[in-house]
Amino acid sequence: MHKPKIGDAFGTALWDHHHCGRIDEIIETSDGYIWANQGGMKMYFAPYMKWLGAEKTAMFYAKGTVLDIGCGAGRHSLWLEAAGRRVTAIDASFLATEVTKLRGAKDVRCIPIERISDIEDMRYDSVLMLGNGFGLLGTVAKARKLLRELAQLTTPDGVIIADSVDPKHLDKEFFHNNTAPGNTTRLSGQLRIRYRYRDSATPWFDFSYVSLAEIERVVRGTGWVLKTHIKGERGHFAVVLAKT
Repeated sequence: MHKPKIGDAFGTALWDHHHCGRIDEIIETSDGYIWANQGGMKMYFAPYMKWLGAEKTAMFYAKGTVLDIGCGAGRHSLWLEAAGRRVTAIDASFLATEVTKLRGAKDVRCIPIERISDIEDMRYDSVLMLGNGFGLLGTVAKARKLLRELAQLTTPDGVIIADSVDPKHLDKEFFHNNTAPGNTTRLSGQLRIRYRYRDSATPWFDFSYVSLAEIERVVRGTGWVLKTHIKGERGHFAVVLAKT
């Protein structure tokens, strides 16, 4: 396999799907596993009725002003705006934010989650991280740092609404490096991944599928506590975190 060019492969795939139709989603792990989800990009554009059950229920916990982290093609932001919420949609991918703007979202910014503290003009009542969004927090250390920053970026009664898939329900081939005997330094569903599209790839980034018990452990001491657990299908679930 030839070496890919590093760039906005995820955003380019979204852009092409928006303009040309079906594009497959390809994800590569750092130890060589490649997963192709045929027709996968269409989920970023899916209407509410085609969302997962826990995801649909979780949307009703969003209140007031909302920060949508990892907005993708903007499906959550657009639904909330239609419901009368004021939403700021952010994504690390420039082309993803351009697609979200084209689809009608009002306040869209190209900001990676690592620079969340750059947002200085707003305090949010709700933070949305859906579409396996809790995994964007990456490693335990990075997650705790970002959760503390989100505590500063939200109002006193602010909430975080996020979802994940329990790694016990996924292909163990993804996670064999995490489950080796004596390995206590990684989350059970922690990966280093990148998106591939045509001859390009995104930079490598940390992503984690996290169990409910691991979420409770990760948020401890960050200013957040688990308030609500929304059970879904095939290991998928959502949570609502509240200020401690």
